[in-house]
Amino acid sequence: MGVIVREWRGRVQLDRLEDYLAYVERTGLRDSADTPGHLGSLLMTERGTDTATVVVLSLWDSYGAIQRFAGDDIARARYYPEDVQYLLAMPERLNHYNLTRCDVSGLASFAAITAVPAVLLASG
Repeated sequence: MGVIVREWRGRVQLDRLEDYLAYVERTGLRDSADTPGHLGSLLMTERGTDTATVVVLSLWDSYGAIQRFAGDDIARARYYPEDVQYLLAMPERLNHYNLTRCDVSGLASFAAITAVPAVLLASG
């Protein structure tokens, strides 16, 4: 089947962004990384004037692996207890995509100083 990309998005107040990112790393990113079949994650932000959008793209080797992380309904977002303290809204559903093509060859030197998932660098 190839790589499946799970996309989650949320919005937080800009002044709480750094705390929320640390929380996401301690909870969702750690739990997904500990799940068999998880291939890597990308944590991204878009800063606005007062709020920021947080996007997590997690990479998986199968829908079964996503179920081990998210539960039977993989389209339902998985939240943690303190999310409600940060998020301005808690979208119930999220999206999954089949990775069709990935060219990140320009990230090879960037990967030496960051945590670019190896599966992305190997794809081409």
